[in-house]
Amino acid sequence: MELAQTTTSSPALSWALGILDAPRKMTVIRIRWPLIIICSYLLLFSQLRWVTPATTHAFLVVYLLSNCALYFVDERRFETFSFHALLIVVDTLCLSASLVVSRGAGPDFYLVCFVTIFLSSICRSFSALLGIAILAPVLYAYFLLKSGEIGDLTVYLRSSFPFTIAIFYGYFAQTEWLQKISKEQAEQFAYRKRAEEQIRRNLDRISTLHEIGSAMTSTLDLQTVLDLFLEKLDALLPYAAAVIRLYNPATGELEPVASRKFDGSPQKLAQWEKELGLTGVVFQTKAPLVVRNARADPRTRHVAFLQAAHPISYLGVPLIVKGKAIGDIVFYSNEEREFGGEEVQFFTALAGQAAIAIHNSQLYERIVKANKIKDEFLGVMSHELRTPLNVVVGYAQLMKEQMLGEVNPKQAEVLQKIVDRAGDQLSMITDLLEVTKMEGESERLVTSEVGLVPFLEDLRSSYWVPVEKDLTLRWDYPSDLPVIKTDSEKVKHVLQNLINNAVKFTQRGAVTISARCVPGSKKVVFQVADSGVGIPQEHLPLIFERFHQVDSSNTRAFGGVGMGLYIVKKFTEMLGGQVVVESEPGTGSTFTVTLPYES
Repeated sequence: MELAQTTTSSPALSWALGILDAPRKMTVIRIRWPLIIICSYLLLFSQLRWVTPATTHAFLVVYLLSNCALYFVDERRFETFSFHALLIVVDTLCLSASLVVSRGAGPDFYLVCFVTIFLSSICRSFSALLGIAILAPVLYAYFLLKSGEIGDLTVYLRSSFPFTIAIFYGYFAQTEWLQKISKEQAEQFAYRKRAEEQIRRNLDRISTLHEIGSAMTSTLDLQTVLDLFLEKLDALLPYAAAVIRLYNPATGELEPVASRKFDGSPQKLAQWEKELGLTGVVFQTKAPLVVRNARADPRTRHVAFLQAAHPISYLGVPLIVKGKAIGDIVFYSNEEREFGGEEVQFFTALAGQAAIAIHNSQLYERIVKANKIKDEFLGVMSHELRTPLNVVVGYAQLMKEQMLGEVNPKQAEVLQKIVDRAGDQLSMITDLLEVTKMEGESERLVTSEVGLVPFLEDLRSSYWVPVEKDLTLRWDYPSDLPVIKTDSEKVKHVLQNLINNAVKFTQRGAVTISARCVPGSKKVVFQVADSGVGIPQEHLPLIFERFHQVDSSNTRAFGGVGMGLYIVKKFTEMLGGQVVVESEPGTGSTFTVTLPYES
């Protein structure tokens, strides 16, 4: 019996279920015995002469044997409504016949029986049913006392009749009602379980979408993105193999780029699709395609080939970005598999995420490749431009120093301008070359012992004041600066860029270059201060960015490409130091470079 399998919230219902949860077969047989006994007594005490004792005895024997025969009926028959209905009809006919034959029952008796049967049939509480079964004989006894039939023996037989029919009909009514309640609750429970399972699946899918999205956006390397995607898919489709293919515009073909649990060659998959008539269908239609059984599919051209091949079920999902297909994902299973609508929809959403990640990775690869080509081009061009410029500067310097013949003052002035402008060009090309090295991550530190005093003396000897400017270069450093270990070329480049900027943006006044060691720490501080045009406060956070210039207009008064301070910051960071700037428009700027060193 399945009545107690569903948990209920009603104590009364639970109590009733506990009582009625006895084996149905034995309960029905036991309830029928009182009914049979009462019918037997009513018939034995009948007053009709046309009913012979032999007939009565034969009927009673058959009625008694019918209940005995129930012991041999299969238990499962007692669980069916039709069997219950048959028993109720038979017993009702027997009861009716017994009452008719026994005679003597008045309208009060039939009224009590009718009310008892009616109330027992509609009663929905087991305790109330017991109350009806007890009150029904009491009510009948009340009618008997009023009728004066106390002396009739059949009255006492009939007095137990309402109790018996209340239990008999009430049991079947209660059983059917409880079965109905139990069935409804079971259906509600099953519905709730299905809803919970659906919610769990949806949460799992949302979680998987989030995990796959997070994993694939954590890197821009295409192969890593593909491997991460297939790894996550393996947890969702442990029974299926997967192949990701991307469209190659050069060949016009879909080329496999990643696979999982795929035990064949790309050619094998292509042949399998060709025999099934699916070549490029998903990619061309931009829609998912499901084949439950490839061997029974009407599009199959050569069934013999597919019987020899392993794949049976097929699911193809397009990879679409901005309405354009860039490839597809193919799932196949060696066993027949029904890919449901929700499953296909979910994998289409996954493919959408994968397509975006793949597209971003492809864009990143193109950018990296373009940057590499650009860096190679700048490196080659910088080297090729430096060679002729060095020649120009060298010959102009020789002519200026009259090593190739005498020159007049006007010519000397022109030659100086040539040397200055060529030097500016050479400095810009050197900056471009250094930036190219940094972007290509080929720049390395080369440390050596550097005497700071000789280093600054050598740097000082390479600078002179342009004749067209009312400017003074001041060098301020003590003579006891230590010998340190650092990359002298990078330190020199940093200071040259700062000094060149200071000279360029200062028309009159002074540019002061100073160096000091910080007491109590192994740090050296270089400072380049000028009395030039200064830098507006809003530009200070941006001046160390590549190509940034305070005045970027075509009519700006100062030249350059905006790489000098970018190199200063990068080289300073490579040396483990920091650079800060203080500036005020119209007053000047002070750049401070602090570098750690080893003795």
